[in-house]
Amino acid sequence: MPTLVRDYDTLLLYNNFGGCSNVCFDDNLGYFSLDNNVTIDCLNVTCNTIVTNDLTIDNNLLVCQNLTVNGNACFVNDLDLNGKKVLFANVYSQECDLPDANTYHGMFAHVHSTGKGYFAHAGSWHKIIDQDSSTTTDLTEGTNLYYTNARSRLALCGTGDITYCDTTGEINVTTYKNSDFDTDFSGKFTCDLAELNDLYYTDARVDTRLGTTSIDILCDVDISTTAPTCGQALLYDDASCKFLPGTVATGGGTSGGISLGLAIALG
Repeated sequence: MPTLVRDYDTLLLYNNFGGCSNVCFDDNLGYFSLDNNVTIDCLNVTCNTIVTNDLTIDNNLLVCQNLTVNGNACFVNDLDLNGKKVLFANVYSQECDLPDANTYHGMFAHVHSTGKGYFAHAGSWHKIIDQDSSTTTDLTEGTNLYYTNARSRLALCGTGDITYCDTTGEINVTTYKNSDFDTDFSGKFTCDLAELNDLYYTDARVDTRLGTTSIDILCDVDISTTAPTCGQALLYDDASCKFLPGTVATGGGTSGGISLGLAIALG
């Protein structure tokens, strides 16, 4: 394994360092400096080291102090930080600036213009939805459909006296008016309405009622105060404005304020 060893102020270079011999130690800054592109098998960094251009590590990289790479660092194998943090700014200005999703499958990145996070999978970049800045607009509709006015209107219908327009969502109820009642009632008869407590007229009912009712039931007839006797008639009494039992006078004229002209014979 190529090895760099600092012995006090002296830089010792052992073996061929990837064909690069332009390696120096800065006494003032206290670090090794590799000015050109470096390709090595394994690298152990035990003090501060700066690589000015590209650094390619084919196998192991052990960093015990600071390692600064001003160019690109390419790792053929895994980079294992032994449980330590990785701090980096993986920001792209536009979605179109994201690298190839096939090459960087599993990569996470942030796009500044959309304010969203993305991950690479199956050859495409997928936008990550967060609870604070995302809406249903960011989530593609699946089998569970989103609400729309058109969909809700098509789910309703109207029958009978209710009419419904699925274009405007307007619901109308038929109002029953007097003219509607008159039209419906004009073709009906008493036989169409069942008889309950209020009985219909029949001749038999009238005959039965009259056969068991006294004339005294009339409001202008009084035969209860003075019961009539045989041969009397009902005579109209001007004072009480009622027909009362009385005897019809003979020879004309009136008797006792009773008008003879309105006499009704009793018996």
